[in-house]
Amino acid sequence: MMKNKGFTLIELVVVIVILGILAAVALPKFIDLQDDAYEKTTLATKAAFKAGVDLSHAKWLAIGSPTAAAQRDDIEISGSIVIDFNSAGWPAQSYVTGGPDALTLNNVNDCLSTWNALMEVNSQTIASDTSADFQASYLGSENCRFVLVAEPTFGFEYDSLTGDVTSI
Repeated sequence: MMKNKGFTLIELVVVIVILGILAAVALPKFIDLQDDAYEKTTLATKAAFKAGVDLSHAKWLAIGSPTAAAQRDDIEISGSIVIDFNSAGWPAQSYVTGGPDALTLNNVNDCLSTWNALMEVNSQTIASDTSADFQASYLGSENCRFVLVAEPTFGFEYDSLTGDVTSI
């Protein structure tokens, strides 16, 4: 007697049901990948910004922690990039002028200039509107907020009084 080899209809239905259950469990995981990418982009950008803040502060310490405004103005941190420091030694803005600037971070342009001085040339872009990767805004009390334009729930804030960079 010869025995036929193959699958029964019940076995095929069971396999299809198991694959359906696996797909239903795995699909939501793959849907969340875009939010994960936005979060990781923001965290990487935040880390790069914080590294720039810390390295600039280290430069301020290395030159003797100057407190006089004229000595905290237009300090070269890399090549032709200059930064202005507040009295606590944290980056406050980046303008090259003929005389000492107001060495505090007090408007959105200061937030933009600080970002541009601290971040690499080919890093995420910044603007005060939604035309770039990140949108800058001034929060008051010498604080800036940088929000990912593609997903505004992701971003970080910079407190120039303490040097803190925190997620929102």
